[in-house]
Amino acid sequence: MRIRNGDAVALGPGKVDLLEAIREHGSISAAARSLDMSYRRAWLLIDELNRSTAHCG
Repeated sequence: MRIRNGDAVALGPGKVDLLEAIREHGSISAAARSLDMSYRRAWLLIDELNRSTAHCG
């Protein structure tokens, strides 16, 4: 399942996995390592999530 906001994917499986890993590991950097992802990629995904949901509600 994916939730879109215009052309951006506001929330999808990859972002959900990242959010769960952040909850489990306590930081973006530890979550990124656990998912074999660069910190920059993780940060960009979280930034995209924040931007795409900032005007919701």
